[in-house]
Amino acid sequence: MRELYKKYIDDITMEISQSNEWRELIKNSEFDKYYIVSKDSILPLPEYIKNAVIKNNLQFYVSKVKECDEEFDDDLIIFKFQSVEYKDIVRYSGNWVLKYQLIKNCVNNLKLFLEESLIKEAYANRMFIRGNRYSGITSNGIEMFLDVNDQIISAYPIY
Repeated sequence: MRELYKKYIDDITMEISQSNEWRELIKNSEFDKYYIVSKDSILPLPEYIKNAVIKNNLQFYVSKVKECDEEFDDDLIIFKFQSVEYKDIVRYSGNWVLKYQLIKNCVNNLKLFLEESLIKEAYANRMFIRGNRYSGITSNGIEMFLDVNDQIISAYPIY
């Protein structure tokens, strides 16, 4: 059984560290609060991991820790993975969660900016259609239908 834990801990570490759902859960938890990766995991696991965990009844702890035996850059959040049954089978991963979140926020802000810019451009070029509908075409070939509150009713590229 020990060999199975050794065999799968690296896969568990990699997959959980790369899963957006798991990363968010662990990142937002208290330090040293652990979650159990098992057949009853609260979040989904990749199929090949799930099958191995179920077939072999494997269980791993995962938590966010302040420090560990390995060296990581200061701006990384460290996740600790440990076999429930064999406490000496441990792995750590350094996660760019803060930078990932910053990038995600920048992308979302850019989307909002572009959307607002396109709405303003479409609104400036609007032509009354009927009722409360206006059609505005942007310089990059997007036609939008806006209501009187400048909300997009429909938008699509013009070819």
